[in-house]
Amino acid sequence: ASSVGEGFMRNYDDIVMSELRFPATEGCYVILKPGEDELFERVQAIVTEAESSGKFAAWRVEAEALAESLGVS
Repeated sequence: ASSVGEGFMRNYDDIVMSELRFPATEGCYVILKPGEDELFERVQAIVTEAESSGKFAAWRVEAEALAESLGVS
């Protein structure tokens, strides 16, 4: 996610953000090798469950609090 990348860029001078952008501005992306259909289906189910249950949102809040407690902005 760009928010994660931006945090790394603020803290490490040798990291830059790629100019590659996906067409949608929301959601999660997982990049797999072509032909990994079974793996894709399993990952998709996990991502869908984590988004719909609110786990991703909770993980983000926890990660931001941890980063702040460590002085990482």
